[in-house]
Amino acid sequence: MFDSPLNIVLTVLIVWMLLMFLPGAFEWLFVKANYTASNAQECRASSGACWAFIAAKHRLILFGTYPYEQQWRPLLATIVLIAVIICSCLRRFWRPALGLIWVVALGAVAVLMWGGVARVRRRGLPVHCLDLLCILLFYFAL
Repeated sequence: MFDSPLNIVLTVLIVWMLLMFLPGAFEWLFVKANYTASNAQECRASSGACWAFIAAKHRLILFGTYPYEQQWRPLLATIVLIAVIICSCLRRFWRPALGLIWVVALGAVAVLMWGGVARVRRRGLPVHCLDLLCILLFYFAL
């Protein structure tokens, strides 16, 4: 962190930027936030985050237009992916079997995400997380 002049300058710069950014972000996210808006006009009138919108639309944000009765599928797929990623980050799980676990987990995720739901309905956070994971795996493979 402080082993060279460049690292000292970068560390001080990053800490300074955080000190400049975080108070305003905290104020916008929580202090000036609107928690009880009943319509979009009330949200736009406030000068902070609109948590009422997040509360009202959380399922759409998380699952897109995935049918309500099938939302357990992307939820379970996300849990499987997070579990495998956490296992991959812990040194005690670094064994040859981890590769097999990844193959099985990705197969399970594929079955969960693409089984029984039309392609146009597959949207939301789990799909974007899976896209990001595939991009990262491809990137690190290069």
